Amino acid sequence: MIVAASAAAQEQYLQYKPPKLRAFAPIQERETAEAKYWKKFKLNTEFHFFGAANCIDVMPTGDYSSYLVSGSTKVSLFAKNDKIQRTFARFNDEAYSGKFRKDGKLVVAGDKAGYVKVFDVKTKAVLRTLKSHENAVRSTDWLPNGLHFISGSDDSTVKLWDLATQEVLYTSPVGRKQSGGGHTDYVRYVYSIVYESLLSVCKRPSLTFHKYSCICHNLHFLSGQDCRQKSGE
Repeated sequence: MIVAASAAAQEQYLQYKPPKLRAFAPIQERETAEAKYWKKFKLNTEFHFFGAANCIDVMPTGDYSSYLVSGSTKVSLFAKNDKIQRTFARFNDEAYSGKFRKDGKLVVAGDKAGYVKVFDVKTKAVLRTLKSHENAVRSTDWLPNGLHFISGSDDSTVKLWDLATQEVLYTSPVGRKQSGGGHTDYVRYVYSIVYESLLSVCKRPSLTFHKYSCICHNLHFLSGQDCRQKSGE
């Protein structure tokens, strides 16, 4: 009986027909117009940092002749041909968010140790070394007037700085129960735009200098908690 069963199973196996594989069109026919467009671009230069690149900022002047890449313990200035022109490496720890001023003459950046630094683009000289944050400064940005800049930190605050006096003009509150509402988690991104009035969209108007406004922190300064809420976690 065992021999007969084995013979029958072997015969059934020999009569097994493999499934038909589904035929797909060639990759060239399945590619979308957008995919074909991006495929035209080629990698010209590959530069390796010792840490992940966290920010890229293009020279804001008309020729867009260079760009900044922040990563590891430095901010690197690349020319239009993707060659490094100079590096700003006077950081105590990992560098973040190197940003050009609108005239392209100064660069502001933060670091993991909580410092905010301002550099001269031509000489690489450190013009300002500012310390008020209690934790890493992950994001910075210039106000359009070029006289002030903002910084966002893992200490849950956003600070508005005066370039000339090196003073902190404004610090956002911490905690939702504070006046105007503050962050309860780290701040990973800040930016500023030209806006004449925020009274209609903000619970609390922001500071204004020369008709420019720093964006109200509880709407436009993105914190870790805000990210998780948006992603549904």
